[in-house]
Amino acid sequence: PRASANVLAKVTSDIGLNVSWTSGPLASRMAAVPAPPEKKVRPGPPKPSAAVMTASVVIRGALAAVLGQKLGGVCAAVVPIPSEGPGVAKLQMTWKGSAREAEIKKASDVEHEALLRGVEAAANRAIEADLPVVRIAFPDAAAAVAALGDAAEDEAPTGKAAKKGKDKKKGKGEGGEGGAAEAAPPPPPPDVEVLHVPGLVLAMNSMKGPVCASAGVLGSVSFAFGAKNCSAVDKGKKAVVVVKFTVAEPDAPEAAAAAAAPEAAALEAAAADAKTLNVAQVRDEAAIAAEADAAQAAQDV
Repeated sequence: PRASANVLAKVTSDIGLNVSWTSGPLASRMAAVPAPPEKKVRPGPPKPSAAVMTASVVIRGALAAVLGQKLGGVCAAVVPIPSEGPGVAKLQMTWKGSAREAEIKKASDVEHEALLRGVEAAANRAIEADLPVVRIAFPDAAAAVAALGDAAEDEAPTGKAAKKGKDKKKGKGEGGEGGAAEAAPPPPPPDVEVLHVPGLVLAMNSMKGPVCASAGVLGSVSFAFGAKNCSAVDKGKKAVVVVKFTVAEPDAPEAAAAAAAPEAAALEAAAADAKTLNVAQVRDEAAIAAEADAAQAAQDV
């Protein structure tokens, strides 16, 4: 309405009419029009605690080992759920391209839950073994991928972030087809950190979240089953495994940051692990055996 008043004032002035938009009954009516509400800016997701971040890395490795999934670009960043507790969070990984893809497509809900219980058991075995969490710093993501291969790729984007990425590929939005403005020069690449749990997982710490020195300080992790938005397998277009978990020790202490230059031994061990972890194959036969027993027990009830 106020914009319309400005346009009308200009038109009446151009044609010689003497109409006041700043006084009189019309002005009071225009003043009564409320200003449009300010857009609320949604705050970003909270950063994970050291315990939640460490648990998500361990669970990511357990998921990949049980699904037979390669690492790198297959897992979304962990999402803390502080409204439900300091150690509660959600994580998801695609099962597309995994060694068990065909099996997961045909599996029942009972079999899916048995699969997730196998992942939970695998994660807790890693915690019980108190596997170390090694922090390896690189000058940029390209250096990390050059040293460790696909396992060091960033998390897979989901939701709006994924759509934004697709739009950019198609040339839409900033600097896309028909765009008048030229793209600004890219900023210098940021330093990155890769987390390595020997024999289990390599994960880019893209959120730069704090982590614990080892898995044992977590105590244990438990998955939420049977309720909406809890641990489940989606067989639709998303084709993801969603895990909602709780860390037993949410206040587990943070470890020291990675050194600027990685130690040669740490880098060599991570590179050796990457050769195995970059392959889509089942790496936890114990979990598979436990999964089969759990599925059979559920059917017998």
